[in-house]
Amino acid sequence: MKIIGLEIYYVVSGSLEQSLKDGLQKFSNARRYEYWSQYVKSLVCHVAEMEEEGVGSLTETQMLISAWRMLLILSTSHVCDSKHSLCCRVFSGQF
Repeated sequence: MKIIGLEIYYVVSGSLEQSLKDGLQKFSNARRYEYWSQYVKSLVCHVAEMEEEGVGSLTETQMLISAWRMLLILSTSHVCDSKHSLCCRVFSGQF
């Protein structure tokens, strides 16, 4: 996720490969950002429960959240007209 996010960040929007643009648009149109946001949220909640039992790694969980957040912000900045509302809903835990 971080690699794709960094690719999107460092390459000017007009210079992104068409296949990457198409993939991001398809991902957005199919509402996959919402789906995977919910999945990441569920996974993090599960890991937090396991952490209380002495199993799991907070560092890895934080890396996952950081990578997903970066990918979400950067990729939606190129494809979503409603990126602000999508990001706000994801970060507020509505997914």
